[in-house]
Amino acid sequence: MKGKMILIAMLIGLLGSIAVLADNSDIIKQGDFALLLVKHTATPVPAGGWTVDSAISVLQDVAIVPFSGAWSANEDMTEGDLAHILRLFGISVYSANPDDKVTWGRANAVFFRYDDFLKNYNLKTRTVYGTTTTHVDTAVGGSDSLAPASPTTP
Repeated sequence: MKGKMILIAMLIGLLGSIAVLADNSDIIKQGDFALLLVKHTATPVPAGGWTVDSAISVLQDVAIVPFSGAWSANEDMTEGDLAHILRLFGISVYSANPDDKVTWGRANAVFFRYDDFLKNYNLKTRTVYGTTTTHVDTAVGGSDSLAPASPTTP
């Protein structure tokens, strides 16, 4: 009985490692990456839930696009596109091999690494940590002089 349990545990471990290796070698498409990206942010979920099309639409609305300037749902994601998109979020990353393809494993590692930042990022209001801008400190006329954020003062 003890031998069977060890064999079962080894088989489960082998199957798990095969699944991880398969995930790490599959190339992620831009549409799938866009979907993962918006799901990792604090952006309100649209009616009907997130889809590739709704994710791409939200990202394009706020000018977060791959280096080419537009999303292509069925095109392979590259390291250069990944670095460009993360820089648009304010995350300083670079790629030594911008033409390399991004795997699902790499994409998931990026989301794991930057989850604390992304989970507080709202694409609808372009804010981080729930902050809003109500005024701009111009420092003109003294350190406490404030300029209104809009052209008119309410």
